[in-house]
Amino acid sequence: MKPLELLSFGHFIAFVLPGIVAARALAYPVPSLQRAFTALEGASSEAAGPIFLVTLAALTIGLTLNTVRREVVDPILNRVGPKRERLDYSLLTAEKHERFKDALEGVYRPYEFSANMALALLLLCVARAAWGPPQAGLGSSVTIGAGVLGVLMLVVSFSQLRETYRVLSKILQSASTTSVPPTKDVPIELGSPSSQARPPSVTIENPK
Repeated sequence: MKPLELLSFGHFIAFVLPGIVAARALAYPVPSLQRAFTALEGASSEAAGPIFLVTLAALTIGLTLNTVRREVVDPILNRVGPKRERLDYSLLTAEKHERFKDALEGVYRPYEFSANMALALLLLCVARAAWGPPQAGLGSSVTIGAGVLGVLMLVVSFSQLRETYRVLSKILQSASTTSVPPTKDVPIELGSPSSQARPPSVTIENPK
């Protein structure tokens, strides 16, 4: 990952926004985070420190949520419903690289956002019920809404993950317009100079 890649819009919505919600959830049991959010809500003139703290916490927690999602949520979703598409990355050629990258931003980043935000909202629901003030308990409309919205986004993320596998598999399996399938006599390796297109009238045979 490039040093400034996390500042891209796709990574911002996938990691930072869920991280902000999760950081707000952790502010209930963590006093320093609670004071930072209180300073931001009060529009204090000395808000630079709280802004930095909340931003750093949001990025860190967002990346942590993403790791939990990848290691826990993804395997669960992959076992539910129809068998997912199998991705053969050996088919990823230079011609397909840009299309593959665009597909990641177009379909995989929204999935990451939905799944990570689902975890953040469920964490917010639990934190409000466990450590929040009496008015923020399970009977609170905000707490109930966070839990319901978290479950709904988890369901949505399931269909988004399936669509991601379908689109990426289609790109990987698509025929290249600039390459020719390797012949029996002349093996061609992906990315090698010999993989470039040759005139169809030329036949190459192994020397005897």
